[in-house]
Amino acid sequence: MTDLVLENTVKLRCTSNTGVGTWFVYKGPSHDVMFQDKALGSAYNQSKFKMAYISSETIEIAIRSFHKNDIDVYMCSHKDKSSKNLDMRTMKVYEPSVNLTLMTDLVVNSTVKLRCTSNNGYGTWFMYKGSSHDVLFQDEAIGSGFNTSKYNIEYLSQDSLEISINQFDNDDIDEYMCSHKEKLSNLLDLSMINNTSGTCLILSLNI
Repeated sequence: MTDLVLENTVKLRCTSNTGVGTWFVYKGPSHDVMFQDKALGSAYNQSKFKMAYISSETIEIAIRSFHKNDIDVYMCSHKDKSSKNLDMRTMKVYEPSVNLTLMTDLVVNSTVKLRCTSNNGYGTWFMYKGSSHDVLFQDEAIGSGFNTSKYNIEYLSQDSLEISINQFDNDDIDEYMCSHKEKLSNLLDLSMINNTSGTCLILSLNI
């Protein structure tokens, strides 16, 4: 099962070793029938709930745009054998969030790395630079106003990516922010980080 993140797609998986048979999925303390095989109950929104067969022994339920109303009790059964209750009311529920972190020191003529992380699942990434929030990149496409040899984008996972700023200089000391699925991160102001270190910039020395 995925984490319970609001506005995300949450997935539940039922497994059985009882062979071929009819699947049921129930919702609520009174065990209202949500699915009978792939047939969704009439009380439920077909665009919100989907069932997929993973194998003859496994099904997966997707709850799209997970909402507080979806925090409930779920149970499945297969060939008259029932699972235990899965009570989401006792589980941790997360707000969607995006975070931007400086991963390296600020060193002139070196590569400085910033990392964006998100718990929002699959979606489009943006990074912005400057107080006017100019688009530095969209996914792996560098913005038209920026030097493509200056920046590298690396996907670490579906939840994380890293941008490398090559040959870091004073023009790169600026405000940065990223977004994922329209959720904005914190503002990372490198000039403030620099000032708190007590120096203008760390210089690289070649001897």
